[in-house]
Amino acid sequence: MLQSKARIYALLEEEEYVKQPTEIYGAGERFPVTATGWVLTHKGRIVYCESCGPYDESDDEAMVMLRCPNCHRAQQVARDATDPPETAIVQVRCPECVGGDFDEVLYFDVHGCQLGWE
Repeated sequence: MLQSKARIYALLEEEEYVKQPTEIYGAGERFPVTATGWVLTHKGRIVYCESCGPYDESDDEAMVMLRCPNCHRAQQVARDATDPPETAIVQVRCPECVGGDFDEVLYFDVHGCQLGWE
């Protein structure tokens, strides 16, 4: 559920791509919370999925996500020649967190599984 006051959602609702249901969280409890927000309709999900087009692996091959495990900073960077071919995420401490020491580099695939471990 997405909560937004953007005008585009009114147009998307007219085209039946989104709807705005009200849900009650914690019903039957002491203080239930009522929330209203936008969700995709079946038509909206189909259009969203079809807009991606066919999956092209060449788009992913040039970039990997570089992520620091300490401060959780992340950025897309160009793939290095030494990265394993399945690499989607490279985890290494950033210069601010490493403190001048050498750090271990860990590689993960798109599913978050560490590479090099079977």
